[in-house]
Amino acid sequence: MKIVWCEQSGILESRSEFRQMLNAAKIEYFRLNWKHGMDDPEANVPCESSKLSWSKGRDHLYSHVKNLVSDDDYIVMADDDIHIHTGTAGLKALKDALKQYRPPLAVPYSTNWHHATDMEVRRNTNTEQPFGIFAADLEVQVFRGDFAKQVFPAIYDGGGGTYWYAYFFCALKSGYGALCIPKLHIANTRHSTEDGDYGGEFIKAGSKLWNDARSIIPNKVWRQYEELGSKQLSTIRATNSRYARRPLPLFFGKLGANKKMDRFRAERT
Repeated sequence: MKIVWCEQSGILESRSEFRQMLNAAKIEYFRLNWKHGMDDPEANVPCESSKLSWSKGRDHLYSHVKNLVSDDDYIVMADDDIHIHTGTAGLKALKDALKQYRPPLAVPYSTNWHHATDMEVRRNTNTEQPFGIFAADLEVQVFRGDFAKQVFPAIYDGGGGTYWYAYFFCALKSGYGALCIPKLHIANTRHSTEDGDYGGEFIKAGSKLWNDARSIIPNKVWRQYEELGSKQLSTIRATNSRYARRPLPLFFGKLGANKKMDRFRAERT
């Protein structure tokens, strides 16, 4: 099983220490710099446009690595401001969890909003055992190769929230949501999409995205969304708590077709 780590950035910075950590875990590293291109000595993915939105940047990275992975391999899509508190041990825990459960989509445990105030998720995290989660921040998403084919190319052009539909897809496909891996503990240090550099039509357009994606959001989640006054983050936290209580399968199987998902993508591309 191969894992590739893909990040995008608009700044010049040393990534040597981070790359060494990935190398120690035998994870390949790919970096795109949408502002400085190949003038960034750390970049190894060409980029001809400085006008890429955040979601299209991940598209560009996926196009670069998709032929390097099989359906059973994993692609990590990450922001450039990720600090891994658990270091190489956390990356090893990621590999072990992916091998054991084979999830279509996985996320780390994060200091960000989707975990910080959710006591049920925190309780599960204290056991250090993986658990199900409905949705999370988009700072790091880990896609199984076959699932990545269904998520990419991006349906929405923009920043915050544009890949939430991947979590909706996963809930439809697996019934368990994404796999959260507590031993991979990270922090998002800069929140770089908030400065507008990554632009696009759907920057900070959460309500618009959820309303557009109504057909692929589970009915129980949507009812809670309405009860909570159409607040996306509150709905995600509440649903995460419910998903975290569910027992996981021994492993996630192959993904069959889903007409709702296929129709949703076809209508928007």
